[in-house]
Amino acid sequence: MTRQRILVVAVGALIVGLLGAFILTHMMTGPIRKIAKGAEIIGSGKLDHKITVKSRDELGDLAREFNLMSDKLKELDQMKSDFVSSVTHELRSPLLSLRMYIDLALKGTAGELNDKQKEYLTIMRDCAGRLSRFIDDLLDVAKIERGKMEVTLQPVDLYPIAQEISQLFKPQMDNKNIRFQVNVLTGLPRLLADPERTRQVITNLLSNAVKFTPAGGAITLEAKHNASAGTMDISVSDSGIGIPADKLDSIFNKFEQVKDARQKASGPKGTGLGLAIVKGIVEMQGGRIKVTSELNKGSTFIVSLPLAKE
Repeated sequence: MTRQRILVVAVGALIVGLLGAFILTHMMTGPIRKIAKGAEIIGSGKLDHKITVKSRDELGDLAREFNLMSDKLKELDQMKSDFVSSVTHELRSPLLSLRMYIDLALKGTAGELNDKQKEYLTIMRDCAGRLSRFIDDLLDVAKIERGKMEVTLQPVDLYPIAQEISQLFKPQMDNKNIRFQVNVLTGLPRLLADPERTRQVITNLLSNAVKFTPAGGAITLEAKHNASAGTMDISVSDSGIGIPADKLDSIFNKFEQVKDARQKASGPKGTGLGLAIVKGIVEMQGGRIKVTSELNKGSTFIVSLPLAKE
């Protein structure tokens, strides 16, 4: 009898101990998982995220420190954005004046130029143009981050936009002997989008495709009506150098460039802002963008935009 009582007490104590250990483990691992998940979200750039751990122990203190850190990072990021926006605005006017005076000099308004002077001025004009485009990109990024970019949604016919852009890129395609195919038909449903921003998105994607596609390659601009999703899927495919699988998610980040791809790209090197701007514009229009790629075989960027209700 005594042995049975001891056995019952021992089993009861074991069960209570296991239950207590389970509860204690849950109380500890729950906040740890919250902190780990919150740190991952903050690390991805979402500085507004707050970690909600209300305990008054060391884990609670750690969560509060993470929240203070994200507030400081947000403040620093805002200061950086304000500085970039201010500097780019200040650079814009004198740069515009510089380009105007270079153009006037090339036209001979200040006197006849010899061939060497024309060559130097042409180089200066091209450099000023690249700097101007970089400043425009910085301003676009700043506007997107602040939600200040103007987007006017309206019914848009994609066909004339595709034809206009294809003519714009034809000389570059011909120069590299690239086979360029435009599969955008008349009669497609109209988009609910900003026409100028849609031009900017397609232009940026085609510009990248030309840059990373070797001579003799192929590029396709295509649009398909996705009836089930209620969207128009606009794709730009190339037979270029491709993107490594571990870089597919990060290429839409600011200043993010694939090192090997940058070295192999033809023409002026980019700044790493183009795809960040494209993603921002697409999402501000209620759309989304995705990419598939295979090294040395090419890439396909697909932009899905909502359709106009007609």
